[in-house]
Amino acid sequence: MRNEYSRSRSPSFSIPWLWVWVLSTLVILIIIARSLSSGVKIDNSRPHLIVTPDSNASTVFIAMSESSKNRITGTWWQALYLGDKSLSIETGGAKISNNSMIIDGDEKTEISYIGNSSTGDVLHMTKGRIWLNQIWANSDIELKNLTVSTKIWDIIMLEQNNQIYSTVYVLKGDVTISTSIGKYTLHAGNRIMISGSDLSNPGLQIGSLVGTIDESITQNQLFIRNNWKELLTNLQSSGSTNTWTSNSSTGTSTPVGESFVTILEPKNWAIIETPNIVVRWTINSTEVQKVTINNQETNLSPVNKTFTIENFPIWSKINDIIYKAYNADWKQIETWVITVLWWKQAIPNDSKLVPNSSPISSKDFRIISPGSNPFVTTDRLVKVQWTVPKGTVSYIVVNDYRLQKYSANATTWYYFANMDNETMRDGINLYTIKFYGLKDEILYTQLFTIIKESKNVTLSGESSR
Repeated sequence: MRNEYSRSRSPSFSIPWLWVWVLSTLVILIIIARSLSSGVKIDNSRPHLIVTPDSNASTVFIAMSESSKNRITGTWWQALYLGDKSLSIETGGAKISNNSMIIDGDEKTEISYIGNSSTGDVLHMTKGRIWLNQIWANSDIELKNLTVSTKIWDIIMLEQNNQIYSTVYVLKGDVTISTSIGKYTLHAGNRIMISGSDLSNPGLQIGSLVGTIDESITQNQLFIRNNWKELLTNLQSSGSTNTWTSNSSTGTSTPVGESFVTILEPKNWAIIETPNIVVRWTINSTEVQKVTINNQETNLSPVNKTFTIENFPIWSKINDIIYKAYNADWKQIETWVITVLWWKQAIPNDSKLVPNSSPISSKDFRIISPGSNPFVTTDRLVKVQWTVPKGTVSYIVVNDYRLQKYSANATTWYYFANMDNETMRDGINLYTIKFYGLKDEILYTQLFTIIKESKNVTLSGESSR
């Protein structure tokens, strides 16, 4: 009887303790949730954008002022308020959004939120690349050389390249491009690329800078992860002629991603050491009936597809070679710009360096680091390392400075480009490296470029909201 009594009483004791455990657990979870959420509490009275890193590996900062910033840890979100200094995505990526827009930000991107009104938002993009989907209202995005205005349902990609070119790619809709010399409507399937030197040309027609979305950019991860192929396919199936044209004023039939003309030489951002160069290109479409190079008409043969201009003059430090293609009706169907730099002009004025067209290395003289040429950095100090053939090189000269720590006949060497001793400056820095043999003969000459980008925000400390 006693055992039966005990068994019958046991449930009455266990049930209250179970509920106590459940309630305690709920209270703990609520406390944890409130604790976690308190760090990302949003002030809804202030206009803001929500910033969310793509992954734990992304390095994303919000700078509230010149001297304070927060890193967004993990995949937690944080607000970028109107008036904050900037948002910088150093590695990985991040999503930026509000009720009007969704932005996919690529690495090495910096933007600021500078305006908000009943009609939309205003952003300023200092560098990098973003994909923007306008889901409501309007937006203005300022780049160095242009401002692009979007409206509901527009989809674009923007790129600010090393403070030189501002580029807009339109995937859906028609957007307005505003510049210091006027406005232009850019249609879906096209891109426009504008530099400061373009805008300094008093005779510039903005439409001459329009082209199709080229194949190289479609390989970018930002394009791929936002399903650009599906967008362009939908445009094509809807019968939009703009999807297939490189200029909105024409009705050509070259698909997006292809070009009417391909410039074979010089390469874009090539360094030229002579006052004259060879310009060589190929014709990729029978629709091309005339090509001009810097408004100079060229002679096209109905047989050949490759054409050459000998002794094309180079006139200044930075030279834009602009080709324009025309169809049988003498309507412009394509424009592209190749920029070359004249090394002879670059030397006397300053030590700025420029991207070069020579190979990054030879089989005997190989760069160890950095891993790209040109090399883009925000660091104040860059160590450049090479390997050379054993028992061959007696000494090395970099921009007329003989390296003091290189041992004759050694196989490796290094050079420090340093802001503090002015061997590197903000902007484009060009280094000429000469390798000398035992008889003071030049064995090999290599050009190397460092593009030093300024850190617009000097971050001396971190603070929390």
